[in-house]
Amino acid sequence: MAFLNGDLEEELYMAQPEGFISRGHEEKVCKLKRSLYGIKQASRAWNLKFHGFLTSFGFVRSSADQCIYVLNEEKCLTVIAIWVDDGLICSSHSSKLVSVVDFLAKQFEMTSGPADCFVGIQLARDRLKKTIHISQENYIKRLLEKFGLSNCKTRVVPADPFSRLSKGFDSDVSTSPTLMEPFREAVGSLIYAVTCTRPDIAFAVSQVSQFSSSPTQAHWEAVKRIFSYLNGTASHGIVFGSSDSRNELVAYTDADFASNLDDRRSTTGIVLLLNGGPVSWKSQRQKCVSLSTTESEYVAAATASKEVVWMRRLLQDFCLQEYTPTTLFCDNQSSIKLVKNAEFHQRTKHIDVKFHFIRALQEERIIDVTYINTHAQLADILTKALTGPRFVKLRNEINIVTCTC
Repeated sequence: MAFLNGDLEEELYMAQPEGFISRGHEEKVCKLKRSLYGIKQASRAWNLKFHGFLTSFGFVRSSADQCIYVLNEEKCLTVIAIWVDDGLICSSHSSKLVSVVDFLAKQFEMTSGPADCFVGIQLARDRLKKTIHISQENYIKRLLEKFGLSNCKTRVVPADPFSRLSKGFDSDVSTSPTLMEPFREAVGSLIYAVTCTRPDIAFAVSQVSQFSSSPTQAHWEAVKRIFSYLNGTASHGIVFGSSDSRNELVAYTDADFASNLDDRRSTTGIVLLLNGGPVSWKSQRQKCVSLSTTESEYVAAATASKEVVWMRRLLQDFCLQEYTPTTLFCDNQSSIKLVKNAEFHQRTKHIDVKFHFIRALQEERIIDVTYINTHAQLADILTKALTGPRFVKLRNEINIVTCTC
């Protein structure tokens, strides 16, 4: 019902609903006075309406994310996150929560309750340990049931470490029309899980999503393997606030050179950690063809630096400004040297200017690109399919664990 609250700025008309056409008025139409579901302006009209009420209460919209509002007054920080017509409110004082909810309840028809589930994300708090665990156990179980995989055999890793996916050019592995709809639907569902709480399947999902236009049976088997892995780890999620965590932003970046068998592009892996858990991650095929490992690592680091800049802006809106450079861990010495000074010019002068953005950030002390041993590189889990022991080790180190709350 949220969209019905929006005010229209345009003059819009609609055909009379079925059953409401009165005798002698068949040629007449209805003029809309308020927003209505189905019109193009509905979501924007609702957003403007809700934005007006929040700002009238004193909230300020985040410059980094337009769906986040912050109110900082009298040593009390209150944050509202908006998802269409759902919202999550948190505050350092419970009295402020009550006043905000009461204010909104007077303006809109709404329901409120404890923050134990939000847009399919389950939240569990351990007040004794001061930790928060977020997961999508119920969502994953519904997916498994939907695709008939509730009783499938569980897997230790989501992607086969001994094979790589590629397009099916051979007649024996041609695209099956019956695979198109379930494949795309399954991949889309998995992408939502990756986006919210499951960076451990980011690489596997990124790989299968590249074949949505022409999936083969081999690609569908790869999707089912991801579900098999999730079947055994449905309760896994991200934990924030563990005892050994630090409340400062750190980033890891890695690349797998020329890993794509079809176009030989490299794979970028990025993970940003804050207060013990990942707050941003990415596993994607690079948009350019790198000519060396150094170049692929440099491109990945430049991509990570952009994510760091955005996260620092978001933290600043939360009154958690980072005053020291954000450490960006990279396991390639040559790319680090390329960031800190323009060496190897003859071999790197073809690199696009936009990737040199990282050099400016290094000079301005916004980031600090630091070497880390490959065995300690946490972003490795986002660049390639790993064997069981290595995968589980990295998954635990980025705090993807089962809930104990």
